[in-house]
Amino acid sequence: MKTLYVSTPMQNKSQVEIESNISYCYNDAETLLKDKLTLIDTMSNILKFDTFGECLASNLQLLAKADYAYFDDNWQTSRGCKIEHDFADAYGIKIIRD
Repeated sequence: MKTLYVSTPMQNKSQVEIESNISYCYNDAETLLKDKLTLIDTMSNILKFDTFGECLASNLQLLAKADYAYFDDNWQTSRGCKIEHDFADAYGIKIIRD
C-alpha cells in the first residue's frame, strides 16, 4: 500500500485541530487518488520533541519514506511546511496537492 505524508500548519492550533486537519487531508488524498493509502503518523512527533528543529528533522525522515505528500491549506505560511515542500520537491516525492 502507498504511503501518505500530510503537511499542515500547526502554530496556534490545538492537537485536536491538527488531528482533524490531517484526517481531512488524508480522506481528500484517498478521494483524489481513488486509492487506499497508509497515513504516516506525524502526530507522535509533535508530542515527543521539545524543539521545533528536532520535530522537523524527525518529520523529514518520515517524509523521505512517503510515496505521496499532501500540503494542507495555507502551508505557505508555515516555515516547517515550506521546508517539507522543498524537501518533497527536491527528492521526487509526488506532491498530490499544494
